[in-house]
Amino acid sequence: MSGNCIASELDYIIDNTPFKQDKIAPGSWIPVRPPEMLLKDQPDYALLLAWNFAPEIIARETEYQRRGGRFIVPIPEPRIVDFSQPDQDRK
Repeated sequence: MSGNCIASELDYIIDNTPFKQDKIAPGSWIPVRPPEMLLKDQPDYALLLAWNFAPEIIARETEYQRRGGRFIVPIPEPRIVDFSQPDQDRK
């Protein structure tokens, strides 16, 4: 099973590194967009694959979550981070 199997399902990748924005991710041809796209498009769910940076990303994207957006964090244990659930572990 290839890691690219989900690539066809992704509209874009969010990265806060300006140098990477408005380019294409190598090997997957997925456009790289700035974090502002998350608020502009306001998807119901965002797949957060940078699980090792999840706490910082989740803390930074409070407006996205306040508007009802949720993060799917598949690694190391699959979970959905839902801002509306105050008792939920956000680590």
